[in-house]
Amino acid sequence: MTIADISVERTRRLGGFGAGTAGTSPTGRERQVLELLAAGHLDESIARQLNISVRTCRRIIATLMDRLEARSRFQAGVIAAARGWMDTPAPGAPARRISADNLRRINAPC
Repeated sequence: MTIADISVERTRRLGGFGAGTAGTSPTGRERQVLELLAAGHLDESIARQLNISVRTCRRIIATLMDRLEARSRFQAGVIAAARGWMDTPAPGAPARRISADNLRRINAPC
């Protein structure tokens, strides 16, 4: 079990996070950004994969962090997972791996 899994589980047991306006579900694009962030991609890689500018990518991340009231990207991921905004792997499930082909494509110059 990872630190993120432990944090999400502890948050769920303690009743979760507030569900005010910050609790609204993310848009499709926001969900894509969250998934790529959770997979460990950098802003530049996310922007390239989603065919958006790096500035737009960073704005989406900042908006998500504000809505989640998170002080770090890690905290944003934990809160988003606790709210059910992202698909979380089952406990004990293997970590997602990036194939060598995808890694070359991600790291390719623009």
